[in-house]
Amino acid sequence: MAVFDSKGHSIPLGHRLGSGGEGDVYKVAIDGADLVAKIYHKPVNPEKQEKLMGMFRTSNDRLDGISAWPLGTLHNINGAVIGFLMQKMTGYLPIHELYGPAHRKQKFPNADWAFLIQAARNVAAAFSTMHSYSYVIGDVNQGNIFVAQNATIKLIDCDSFQIPINGRCHLCEGGVGHFTPPELQRVRFRDVTRTANHDNFGLAVICFHLLFMGRHPFAGVYQGQGEMPIERAISEFQFAFGTHANHREMKPPPYSLPFTSISQHVALLFERAFSEEGSRNDGRPRATDWVYVLDELRNQLRTCGYNPAHKYINGLPSCPWCDLERSGVPPFFNNLRTTSIFDLAEVWKRILGISSPGEALPINLWSFVVVPKPLPQEVIKARSGIFNSIKSFFFRESEVVIRERKKRQNAFDEAQRIWNNAKWKWENEAGEISFKVKMQELEKLRSEYERLLSEEETEKRKLYDNRRELALEHFLGNFFIDKATIPNIGPGRKAMLASFGIETAADIEWNRIIMIRGFGEALTRRRLKISETI
Repeated sequence: MAVFDSKGHSIPLGHRLGSGGEGDVYKVAIDGADLVAKIYHKPVNPEKQEKLMGMFRTSNDRLDGISAWPLGTLHNINGAVIGFLMQKMTGYLPIHELYGPAHRKQKFPNADWAFLIQAARNVAAAFSTMHSYSYVIGDVNQGNIFVAQNATIKLIDCDSFQIPINGRCHLCEGGVGHFTPPELQRVRFRDVTRTANHDNFGLAVICFHLLFMGRHPFAGVYQGQGEMPIERAISEFQFAFGTHANHREMKPPPYSLPFTSISQHVALLFERAFSEEGSRNDGRPRATDWVYVLDELRNQLRTCGYNPAHKYINGLPSCPWCDLERSGVPPFFNNLRTTSIFDLAEVWKRILGISSPGEALPINLWSFVVVPKPLPQEVIKARSGIFNSIKSFFFRESEVVIRERKKRQNAFDEAQRIWNNAKWKWENEAGEISFKVKMQELEKLRSEYERLLSEEETEKRKLYDNRRELALEHFLGNFFIDKATIPNIGPGRKAMLASFGIETAADIEWNRIIMIRGFGEALTRRRLKISETI
C-alpha cells in the first residue's frame, strides 16, 4: 500500500502493530523515526479530514508530551486522507494493567499505593491540559489511557476527541457505559456536544479505580429488588462507597479498601463527582482539583513497618492493607520486604556478654563550688542602720527587699528542681535500673522474633504441602477475564467481576461469583466450566 505525507513524501510502513475498530496501526519503517501510522479501515469523510488536519496544525510540545497526538496526515496516491502519523509509545501499558491487582503484580511489580496515587494525579494533569485547549476527551475509558513505569501518562485515540476546528465542533461519537456520566446514559453520542464536566465523571472513575484496586464506584452489593448493573447504578447515582449508600440500599463489595482510608478532601471530591449535584452546572470536581488533592494525599502517606509496599495515611490507627490481608483477602501488592542474614543466637550471645554497670556512683557534692551572688546596693541600704532594722522588725519590709527575697527564693527552687531531675536521671540511666529495663525489652523482642520465625516455618510447610494447588493457581492467574471472550459477559459485567476481586481464572469460585447480583446459577456454572477447561 502506497502511503504519503501531506507534502507528498512516501512513508514506508513496516509490520502491523495492532488493530482496532477504526483502523490498523503500523510501524513506520524509517531509521530513527520513532513513529507509527494509523490507517483507517474505511474512507475518511471530509469532516474527519478537516478535523485531522486541524489537529495536526495545533500540535505542540504540551500535547505531544501527554498524548499520541496527530503529527501529520497520511494520504493515498490520490491525495485523500487515509490516516495520520503519531508517536510510538514505547514502555506504556493500558492503565487497567496498573489498577487491576492481578495485572499490576505482573506488569508493575514494584508499584505501591503511592505510585497509584501519582498515576491518578498524572491522569488528572493530562485531562487538565486537554481542557485548557477546550478539547473534550469524550470517550473516557480504561483503553485510551496508558501509563509507564514512572507513572507518566499518555492519552491515545486522540482523533476521537471532541475538537473545535475553524468554528466547527467535531463531536466524539463513542463511549463506554461504565465510564459514562448519568446524564448521558442511553443517549446517542453523535447527537451530543460534550463538556469538560462529562469528562470529569470519567476522570473520577479512573481515579477511583486507581485508589481502590480496580473497584468500580458503582459496582456494589445491591440489597434491593432486581439486578443493579453498573450502567443502571450510574444513572440512579448509586455510589456504592458514599455516605448515602445505605439509604440507597447499596454497600461496597466484600474486602474493599474502606472509604475512610482516603483523606477527607479526596472523599469529598468523589462524593461530588458521583452526586446529582455534580451532574448539574459543571458541579463535578475539575481536573485541577484532583491534581491538588492527590498531591496532598501523597504527602500524607506513611510506610507500613511490615511491608514497605503498604502505604497509608499517617494518622490511621493501623495499616488498612495489613488489616485486609489478616481478614483473608489476597495481597493487593507484592511483598517488597528485603531478606537479610540475621543470626539471632549470635546477636543474643553478644548481648548477654554485656555486664551490668551496677549501681550509679553517688555524686560528691563537695566537688561543686558555689559562689553566692552579692546583694544589690539598694537592698543593702534598705537593711542597713538601726532605724531601718527597727522599721523592718516592727513594720512591713520595703518593696526592694521583698522583690529580692522572692527572686532569690525562685532561683533556689529552680536550682532544687534541676538538681532533683539530674539526680533521678543519673541514678536511673547511669545505673543498673535502665540496664535491666532495656534487657527486658530485648527479651520480649527476641521472643517475638522467634514466634515470627516459627510462623514463617509453618507457612513454608503449608506452601510445600499445597504446592500442586499453588502451581495450578499461578497458572490460572495468567488468564485474565478482561482479555477473554466469554458469552454474555461484556465490558460492564467484566468491570463488575473485577470490583468483586475476580480478575483471572484463578479467582473463579462458586461462592465468590454466586453472590454477585445478576450472575445466576446457570451463568456461574458456565464460568466454572470455562475455568476448568483452561
